[in-house]
Amino acid sequence: MLSPILTPAIGIVTIINLAVVSYVAYQQFHLKKTNVNYQIHHDLYERRLKVFHETMELLRKIVNEQKPSWNELLTTLRKIEDDAYFLFGDEIHEYIKTLIDKGHEKRRLNRKMDRINPTKDSESRDKMEKALDTEEELESWVFDQFDICRDKFGKYLSYEDFIK
Repeated sequence: MLSPILTPAIGIVTIINLAVVSYVAYQQFHLKKTNVNYQIHHDLYERRLKVFHETMELLRKIVNEQKPSWNELLTTLRKIEDDAYFLFGDEIHEYIKTLIDKGHEKRRLNRKMDRINPTKDSESRDKMEKALDTEEELESWVFDQFDICRDKFGKYLSYEDFIK
């Protein structure tokens, strides 16, 4: 007696159950996909932030140390350049290359200044004065890089962009 009513009811309940299970499975899939995207963005952010901190630390060493180890600094900048090539756009890669070029310029200037004896003659004093002027320009350029570096990297480390 109940069989004609019960059979369609069981079929309807089975279809509803299948729909609920499918919906839950879809939500879990979507959540997992969102978590994977979040993890990828988070990892990229962390790697970019590390490059930024390393770059700022090198700028601090250049400013704070009287005679920085240029070989060590330039080697570290080359490593940062390699990372920047893959983690950022061309802008940061070119910026790091500019820092490397300025580092080479400063190292050459330091070597040149070490060879000049300003007490020797007026020509040597003129060379030393010119080298000191160039050194002052380079130091001023490096001081400016703190804000410039923060601005350039800030485009890639903006928290608003990260949480999108």
